[in-house]
Amino acid sequence: MVNNLQAINNFANFTENSEKILFIEGAFGVGKSYLIENFRNELLNDAKDVILYDYNHNKQIYYLHEFVYSLSMSCTTLPAIDPRETYLNRNIFLERLNEAIGSNYKLYRQIKEINRLRNVPNFLATGSSADAKALQLQFGIQNEDASLLFRPFELSAESFIIDILQVHCQILSDAASLPQEKKKLLFILDNCDAAAGSINHWLFHHLLQIFEHKAISDFSFFDTSGFLKGVTAADFIEIKIIISGREPLQPSEDYKFTAIKIEPFSKDRIIKAFAASNIDVRANIDLVEKVTQGLPYIIGLVVEAIIMGKGEIRDFQQVERLAAARLMNYLSPEEQDYLRAVAFLQDFDGETLEFMPLVKKDATAAMNFFASCTNLIDKKQSGKLAVKEELKQYITSSVQSESPKVAQSLEAIAYLYSDYDKIMKSFPSEERVFIRMLAYFNSFDKIFAIQSVFGENAATVRKIVDKYPSIFKEDNQIFKVSQTITKAVLELEEASQSELFEATQQKIRASWANYLAKLDKELESADAKLADLLQDAELLEKQDVSLFQEHKKLEAELDITQIKLSDAINLHQKYKMAANMPLLLIPFAIAIASIIEIFAKFTNISQTVLLACAAAGAVFGISRLWVYIKFLRGKGSVKEAAANRKNYEIAKDNLSSNIKKIISDREALSAQLQTAAQLKDKLTRDVQSIKNKIKEPFVREEIG
Repeated sequence: MVNNLQAINNFANFTENSEKILFIEGAFGVGKSYLIENFRNELLNDAKDVILYDYNHNKQIYYLHEFVYSLSMSCTTLPAIDPRETYLNRNIFLERLNEAIGSNYKLYRQIKEINRLRNVPNFLATGSSADAKALQLQFGIQNEDASLLFRPFELSAESFIIDILQVHCQILSDAASLPQEKKKLLFILDNCDAAAGSINHWLFHHLLQIFEHKAISDFSFFDTSGFLKGVTAADFIEIKIIISGREPLQPSEDYKFTAIKIEPFSKDRIIKAFAASNIDVRANIDLVEKVTQGLPYIIGLVVEAIIMGKGEIRDFQQVERLAAARLMNYLSPEEQDYLRAVAFLQDFDGETLEFMPLVKKDATAAMNFFASCTNLIDKKQSGKLAVKEELKQYITSSVQSESPKVAQSLEAIAYLYSDYDKIMKSFPSEERVFIRMLAYFNSFDKIFAIQSVFGENAATVRKIVDKYPSIFKEDNQIFKVSQTITKAVLELEEASQSELFEATQQKIRASWANYLAKLDKELESADAKLADLLQDAELLEKQDVSLFQEHKKLEAELDITQIKLSDAINLHQKYKMAANMPLLLIPFAIAIASIIEIFAKFTNISQTVLLACAAAGAVFGISRLWVYIKFLRGKGSVKEAAANRKNYEIAKDNLSSNIKKIISDREALSAQLQTAAQLKDKLTRDVQSIKNKIKEPFVREEIG
């Protein structure tokens, strides 16, 4: 430790060392904070001209603006008043964030994501000016708030520098000349692993860059036009930074750094540490090394246990329990909650943490903490993590004794998660969260609900629904999730009430309200169409009845006309025969005369008989002539009979044509009535389908 302490002192010497960054790297519990504490005490005693900013990320800080404010407030020589710029920005930011929770949840999530602190493995720089402009337009953000919300790195760096100049150099709005001697600022950032990515990015790519290279008069967010052109904050102040962390610091092209890596004790150093307490553990050195893992604070516990055992190592389990207890005391409250949440689980991954009430609102930070604490967490072959057994036993027993209700809740969640994981592990990891979200629905339609809830992922979710027809059952275009999955998911949600469930339920409720409004309009339209169709069908049926009656009437008239036509035909034939009668009498008379002459020559018939025959023929001819004369009295009757016959034939043809037209019209009406009946059936089914959909709301009023 002496050598490391000397290295820190050498770095912190502003007059002899030009390096700006010192990184102290080491595993959890290896003694980084102990080393920094010793240096800090020496600094406060000896270096009166150095202003110390001493930041320790044990507080519950989520956002960049809060970090910058906390860093400002960590100054040991800070006046009683709060820094003006960082204080103002921090409070305005929190006000905007709180406003967005109630007014625009999507905006709230965006602000929270852009401004939150992140660890090294998952950190990506965000908030370019182009992104900020797009987001500003998308959410209708005021110009004065846009940079605060969407460009936090640049704004907070300039704000922090303005604070430094105001507090330590008494520079308010102008600087007519440069100081004769620069102020010396030393920043110590200890235990900031939970936010190392964001903090490092802010330090190296914004604070130091602006501090050394950007003229104060060119600051984007403050009126510093009174400063000399080209003057930077580095012309007034010198900065050195000491950072401690578990993850190696990534080198920057602009800023090199000195690194001190603190290793756990080797066997030889463990023996020396025990020898310093007059304890010889050479025979048990392998056991001691295994138990202590070379970590100084655990070695201290073993020393205490051996001293209490009068030189003997009696109960290593007790040492492990004490080590776990001391370790928990060393951790921040948030980190303790992270471990308590997963200690009841056999194993876990990032998705698991979303169900843990103690960590679900900051699952990413928790996962980053676990990833950086290899001496607390074991990695299994499946890729999942698990709390080390001795630590797990200590945590579960302490939670059970101190908070039985909390322990019972965590045990229940662990049990339910085990069932959930068994069911869901057969699905690809990228599908699990979507299937889980679909299980939150009471029911859903494939288009409207999925688009409303899943947005840009809607197409992916629809493919999942199509991929597993045995899980997503369709009825009347409405889907429901398999009861096995629904039960496993909702029972776990009921126990944990995850943030994903709460956020998704809000979207489902909004989706159902919009869908219900859409269904109401469709039902109103379908009812109106059905009413109009029934009215039209009624008119068609009346027309059909009228045509039927007209058809019967015309058929009766046709029968009568047919009879009259037959009579007219007969009368016409009779008139035609009567009209030809005189022409028939001439050959008849010639024939009679010829016959009489023949008979007179070749027979002995008396003249009297022949005369009698001639008289009879004359009488017949005269009678026929009389008939003809009587016919002549009705002069023109043949034409009349023909005209009368023609009229009846025309009447018959007209009636037949009208009957055919009526039959055609009735056939068309029948087709229309059949179509109307089909439309009626379809509309009736549509109305019933819509009513059935209304009976199946998307949202569950109660889960489980």
